[in-house]
Amino acid sequence: MSRAETGSALKQALASAERGGVGRAYPAAIRERAIAYVDRRRAEGIADEAIGRELGISPITFRRWVGARPSAFALATFVEPEAVAPSGALVVRGPRGLRVEGLDLAGVVALWERLS
Repeated sequence: MSRAETGSALKQALASAERGGVGRAYPAAIRERAIAYVDRRRAEGIADEAIGRELGISPITFRRWVGARPSAFALATFVEPEAVAPSGALVVRGPRGLRVEGLDLAGVVALWERLS
């Protein structure tokens, strides 16, 4: 796949692919193109559901292709407060550059609950 490949071109390739075998699998070459596209769009911050709409396939389908990956917040890491914020406030770092700082534990819990 070239980096310039569009979702519509890949959607057309997926729709016209000759599928066979158990579960009517997509050809490996098209799956590889889709995986590269999904990785690129995820890096741009696009949600799986939107990527699925772009490709005309279920996000569940391409999640199987790229392997089981946890949700964005499951990838968040907690940094020891002493190492980053001497004030004792927690710092939460997530994927794609997300950084939340200045919250106490109750604030982090409240944020987590609202975003879940």
